[in-house]
Amino acid sequence: MGKRIFLLLAVMLALGLITGAATSCGGGAKSSDDDNGGDDDTIDDDVTDDDTDDDTDDDIDDDTDDDTDDDTDDDTDDDTDDDTDDDTDDDTDDDTDDDTDDDTVGDFPFSIDFESYDVGDLPSPWFVQTTGSTTIQVVQSVAAAPAGKLLEINGGTTVDDSGYAAYILSPLVTGDIKISFDIWAAGGAEFTFSVGAQSGDVDVPAAYFRLDYATGHLVAFDYLPGPSPSEVDCGAFFTEENATIEVDIHETGSYSIFLDGIVTACNGVDGLQTTGFAYNGIAFSDSGDVGAGGITKIDNLVGEYLTR
Repeated sequence: MGKRIFLLLAVMLALGLITGAATSCGGGAKSSDDDNGGDDDTIDDDVTDDDTDDDTDDDIDDDTDDDTDDDTDDDTDDDTDDDTDDDTDDDTDDDTDDDTDDDTVGDFPFSIDFESYDVGDLPSPWFVQTTGSTTIQVVQSVAAAPAGKLLEINGGTTVDDSGYAAYILSPLVTGDIKISFDIWAAGGAEFTFSVGAQSGDVDVPAAYFRLDYATGHLVAFDYLPGPSPSEVDCGAFFTEENATIEVDIHETGSYSIFLDGIVTACNGVDGLQTTGFAYNGIAFSDSGDVGAGGITKIDNLVGEYLTR
């Protein structure tokens, strides 16, 4: 369990560092700093005012009514879907930014089918860290997997092979939420899934479970009563078949795992967050256990508020 705990701590630390300056949903307004010519999406503003209705504005006009879908546009295209756009793409929370694209944080709720992603490295707001032979990237699906583009974790089989892909949430999210995704895992693969939460400088797992490659079961971590987490067997997961996993997370501390719409034995498992914590991201990982390894494919990743 030691390697998995180390990887989980690395994921929680990364989520906390990346989102450290974020505010909770509904909890903060954008800055009204009297910025310079690169000021984006402010209300202060000087001769380079960007928050205008001037659709013929100059090359620093941002967040205007010229919300076109022309991802190859130049000086006047603002608020596009082009995450690799030039110096005028400003759909951002960065009120002091200038030339860089600013679609770099994940909003909530979200729905990601990966079809708009390029094959290869994951773009912002994803953060990826791998070691050894493990790779995590966007691929075009092959036989025996769901159709279209997917997030693929290809885990190595030695202790030096591990990694994670974290989807960063900013601003932070509070309340009861659910995360769902379609999944296909090869026999022998061992993926982990976690949701991070933070309060001030304290980062904790709100939910954490894995596919145990040795048993073929989903296993969740229960953090109470402590001091060390215990593992709860959620039941069998059938590898090399398409499935849907849903995780319901309550801000008061518990989470439940559903497989293909049916609640598993991991119902009301205790995470470490309590009221006052906010979610800062989700992560898929390759655990790095010796002997475990193989391909896991993720698609149709959805985050939304829990209504049931």
